[in-house]
Amino acid sequence: MMGLAHLSEYLVDSIDGIVETTTISKTFIGLIMLPIAASAAHSVNAIMVAMRDQVLPTLYTAKAFGGNQAKASYRWSSQLSW
Repeated sequence: MMGLAHLSEYLVDSIDGIVETTTISKTFIGLIMLPIAASAAHSVNAIMVAMRDQVLPTLYTAKAFGGNQAKASYRWSSQLSW
């Protein structure tokens, strides 16, 4: 888990360099790329737990992650409908 924290810190610290050397905006990185990276971290965690035959924590991880996506899409869709 500490390794993931260090990788996350490195990822966030590298955003300015990416913005300066490419045409990718900070907005795109924050709204699109960082959530994809977070999704990958959750998926790796669920796979590692499932490989240890611990199904219940895997289901909790999947439910928590899936529930957040559903809530976020509901918030976006309800805001767009106004």
